[in-house]
Amino acid sequence: MISVETSGKFASFDLSKMSEVMKSVSEFMLDEVRENFSQDGRPKWDVHAPSTIKKYGAHPLLRLSYRMYNAIQASNTNEEAIVDGGDAVAPYGKYNHFGTFRKGKRHIPPRPFLMLPPERWEALVGVFAKEFEGKVITYNEPKANK
Repeated sequence: MISVETSGKFASFDLSKMSEVMKSVSEFMLDEVRENFSQDGRPKWDVHAPSTIKKYGAHPLLRLSYRMYNAIQASNTNEEAIVDGGDAVAPYGKYNHFGTFRKGKRHIPPRPFLMLPPERWEALVGVFAKEFEGKVITYNEPKANK
């Protein structure tokens, strides 16, 4: 715990609470990643190729089996807010996220799903600031001397 007097008030910093802040941040980021799926991308992803629909039938983008979608989780430490899908996303998630080329031509279009759209960055900063001020930093009036 660190205490500082500022403008006649005392500010206390409890860095042991950073884990709670990072948990809120990682949960916000997870919601944003899920929203990417709900909106078929932000910006919109390319639609399925006719050959994909013929082979697998009509289905939501990046959710044929929902394995990758369901594997995406939020976690945190005192220093990091993390959203990833671990081994379930690793085998093929990078191909969907970044796209692929075959013989110099685009084969799978990029469909970035594990990202926070720029228009949501300010909201992320707001979550961090609110949680930080409410949990890590607190303000107290100085106690009167008797």
